[in-house]
Amino acid sequence: MNKLMLLAVLVCFIVVPGSKAFAGAWAMPKGKLYSRLSYNKYEAKKFFDEDGDTRSSSPGDGRGRHFEYIEDRYTLYLEYGLLENITLLASIDSKNAEWTYKRGGIPPVPVEKSAQTNGIGDIQLGVKYQFFSSDIGVLSLQGLLKTAEAYDHRHTGDLEIQLGDAQDDYEVRLMYGRSLYPLIPGYCNLETGYRWRTQDPADEFKYLAEIGVDVTKMIYLRAKLDGSLDMGNGDDVATLAYDANGNEVELGKLELTAGIKLSQQWGCELSCTNDLYGKNTTKGTTYSFALTFIGF
Repeated sequence: MNKLMLLAVLVCFIVVPGSKAFAGAWAMPKGKLYSRLSYNKYEAKKFFDEDGDTRSSSPGDGRGRHFEYIEDRYTLYLEYGLLENITLLASIDSKNAEWTYKRGGIPPVPVEKSAQTNGIGDIQLGVKYQFFSSDIGVLSLQGLLKTAEAYDHRHTGDLEIQLGDAQDDYEVRLMYGRSLYPLIPGYCNLETGYRWRTQDPADEFKYLAEIGVDVTKMIYLRAKLDGSLDMGNGDDVATLAYDANGNEVELGKLELTAGIKLSQQWGCELSCTNDLYGKNTTKGTTYSFALTFIGF
């Protein structure tokens, strides 16, 4: 907890004084702050196996039991313009998660096995450097650290739910953004990157494509395809009974967002994110509500 308090204090010092938010590759103006506090509800009753096929039974379960994974997560995301072309980033999660096995059959029968966990999850700290800007768009390079220092890394319960993957990861990402004016009132953003995993999980190739448009002066829409590909260097799971290797995860998800600008500084957003494809992970849907602030 002392480490968590230290990280929280550092974030508070980072995000003093902020007015206009920028997406993706754009740097925040010097001295400006963008913050986004979101509540996210995720539910999954299906699973992507090692071949990317969708299954309704839990991986590695010879009895064909159904499962349900539910996660309630609060996320605080911050961007602060340290200099005109350098932006500091921070993100912290608080989550409550539950995994439940259920016996198969019709009609449904009582829960067979379940486990829960809650607390502060992974923390991400990063810096974005916008090194190019012209009429054809902007280019930025972003470095990110994801750390598990907020929790004690221990598994909880029989199903071994934990608050994160209990390791530190490092990521470098190249970002390109361009305004779509005067064609349409909006922007597009493309990103590609590489994440180094420090323990058993495979490294990941990251990619993102995003487009946003202003419907009116107050209402905007955003669509984002966000994904990762495993690089095939993850450790094997301990048993061959599983049809999924949790150390080599892939996932592609589509987020659709509608937002409204309540004032010059405040706004709110509603989002729906669907897991479209992947392997070795759950397949579900996330519903989100967020408050945004741009100011100082």
